[in-house]
Amino acid sequence: MRVDSVQGNYLVTSSRNVESRFEKVKLDIEGLDVMPGQLTDLYGWFTEPIEYMGMLDEFAVFYLGKGDSTLFEDGGEYYDLTMIITSTRIGKSYKPGTFRDVHLKKNEKGEYRFL
Repeated sequence: MRVDSVQGNYLVTSSRNVESRFEKVKLDIEGLDVMPGQLTDLYGWFTEPIEYMGMLDEFAVFYLGKGDSTLFEDGGEYYDLTMIITSTRIGKSYKPGTFRDVHLKKNEKGEYRFL
């Protein structure tokens, strides 16, 4: 298991066996009812719905899929790590020494979005 900082601080593993380490709890985001194994775009945080796997410390873990294999190595399993700061504030480190946080806001239509 390693964190790939070249491609955005994603968790990369050789197999999906690491999933037993994730705490299987409901995602604590205001207005969402997402349990491990369910799909969510996290109010637009992701461009399409992806699978919520559980929590690893203060990070929500989302399965992104298997990476491409090369002549020299098999593709790894990729997971997004999004920090849950509060039920209305999340963040992500895209490379060492950086961090982007966003707040949950309601637009004029009454829809939630992370901005």
